[in-house]
Amino acid sequence: MWGIGWRFDESASLLDKGEAAFRVLTGNADSYLADPFPFRHQGQDFIFVEQYLYSTNRGCIAVVAVNRDGTAGASRIVVEEPHHLSYPFVFEQNGQIWMIPESGEARNVCLYRAVEFPYRWTREACLMEGIEGYDTTPLWHEDRFWFFVSPRLWRSTSWDALSLYHAESLTGSWTPHAANPVLIDAGLSRPAGAVIRHGGRALRPVQDCTRGYGGAVTFCQIDALGASEFAQTPVGRIWSETLGCHTYNRRSGLEVIDLFGHVRGLREVTTSYRGLAPNAPVSGPHGVSGPCGQFLSWPVSHPG
Repeated sequence: MWGIGWRFDESASLLDKGEAAFRVLTGNADSYLADPFPFRHQGQDFIFVEQYLYSTNRGCIAVVAVNRDGTAGASRIVVEEPHHLSYPFVFEQNGQIWMIPESGEARNVCLYRAVEFPYRWTREACLMEGIEGYDTTPLWHEDRFWFFVSPRLWRSTSWDALSLYHAESLTGSWTPHAANPVLIDAGLSRPAGAVIRHGGRALRPVQDCTRGYGGAVTFCQIDALGASEFAQTPVGRIWSETLGCHTYNRRSGLEVIDLFGHVRGLREVTTSYRGLAPNAPVSGPHGVSGPCGQFLSWPVSHPG
């Protein structure tokens, strides 16, 4: 089953942490938690998660309040639909707090707005329809929005390809990348969290599914991103010796991962961070590479 790992770490380090201990959160006997996204609002830290309900065999979006003294509240469901929801990407934009959860089962990408944060949300718009895409991850880059999406193609899995879409505004017309799918690689395609600005680089957490779904998380530096180009370089990795992991996020000193395996009853788990060799191969469909420009995770708030 899945669970959540969380900890507060105010240091600026990322790939050179070595080993790190995370507190563990699991669901109750009727559910499990996965896909954590941290958000801080008015001095309170929250973790938005997928809460998968065994009674309905689908996920919904829940939130957990966590505190700097190591205590955490109970999960509370905040968004539920007739179809599966997961990967609750929460962000602030133009004075509002928004969420884009994964709804690949419904073949759409929808935008939700917080009416009364963090517990009341309303569906504001459907941004894309007719696309069975998973773990949609937005990025603001060079005056436009980008979606990183893992599509299900050719009756294959939902983790072995990457497609990109771009638009001038979040609710504008979304254009597919000229080379979609820009990547076919079970180890470096599916998004695993928000893009992180770190040390002058834009790092994209990706799922390593080479040995199966939820194996580990690799950090890829984005080297090129444009209407007809994309390239990335693997630069680091996070994993646990005994548990799987397929999501990593950090914001305002709160660092979160998810964990797959025998997590119920665990209070703490240790993970390992490792940088990769400088000559790690560049991943991209056309071998395109170039200098990393000015990438922003979001124009208003950035992961910390």
